[in-house]
Amino acid sequence: MYTTRISSTVRLCLGGQTLVVTDVQGEAVDESTVLVVGYVDLDETVKVARTLCTVKEGKVVVEVCNASEEDAIIKRGTLIAVATVVLARPFPSRQRARKREHLCGRNGLGEFRTGNG
Repeated sequence: MYTTRISSTVRLCLGGQTLVVTDVQGEAVDESTVLVVGYVDLDETVKVARTLCTVKEGKVVVEVCNASEEDAIIKRGTLIAVATVVLARPFPSRQRARKREHLCGRNGLGEFRTGNG
């Protein structure tokens, strides 16, 4: 798990939202997929959209929203989100699923085969 800090100061208008570039803290593998969620201690008026994104050169893009009734300023270096690495293939590919169905005895209709056929 990694934390991310906003790369530049951003001003969000009342009810506004924007995409911001953040710096990943630590040695996140380039091109890895991460699930980004808001940092627990972030100002409660600033919301971070839960997003899947790819680490590029130690950076990830984060969507932030201003839930307050006035403009919000997020200063450069603010800890804004947590990024968790997602497995490259969290779900089996279709080919692997078909192979498993064949080995487990399913026919093409999704029904179990009976007997020899």
